[in-house]
Amino acid sequence: MIVGDIFTTTDDELLGPHKAFDAVLSDMAPDTTGIRSADQARSARLFAEALARAIRLLAPGGAFVGKLFQGPDFEDVRKQLTSRFADVKIIKPDSSRAQSIEIFLVGKGFS
Repeated sequence: MIVGDIFTTTDDELLGPHKAFDAVLSDMAPDTTGIRSADQARSARLFAEALARAIRLLAPGGAFVGKLFQGPDFEDVRKQLTSRFADVKIIKPDSSRAQSIEIFLVGKGFS
């Protein structure tokens, strides 16, 4: 297990002895401020980094799941996924409060 900052942890540290991953899962969330636009922007930045890592580290056909606070960046993020994954779904878990802006984007069939 690696504990660290996604912005300073290297790809080599994450891969360890592996050549690629079959799946990358990101449940990262920023420290929230209570200012919705700031929290959404921070979440989008974390999501973007997780997706960038997935694109570099996934094996062909792999899958990606990432948490995102839904906001103005949502459509651009969804388009990024559809450009690299054969199947993309948006999921709001039952365990998430109805008023929560938290969603998960799932991409399968990485190419």
